[in-house]
Amino acid sequence: MPRIRFEVPSGAGRQLIAAGKAVQLVEPTSQGGPGVAVRPLAGAPMRMRLVFAWRRERLTWSQASRVFADVLGAYAGQAADSPVFRPWWEERAAALTSAG
Repeated sequence: MPRIRFEVPSGAGRQLIAAGKAVQLVEPTSQGGPGVAVRPLAGAPMRMRLVFAWRRERLTWSQASRVFADVLGAYAGQAADSPVFRPWWEERAAALTSAG
């Protein structure tokens, strides 16, 4: 079990990460950056929920459903484009497909 010494907002830790003094948990859409390597954790240790909210007077349920499907598709596409997360993403998708 890692010992957590400090916790900082996500953007504030980038210099520590690039200096090799910290790690950060990231979303499957993360691309890393200069001095930052994205590595997968073993297994499926984390879950994330995407939440979509809208004003009912601005979008109908049908319109909101289409927007959500487009956002989810773009998110999944970006995650699938990541060489780090692609295997994990495909494994999770296969598990969900076989379970449903």
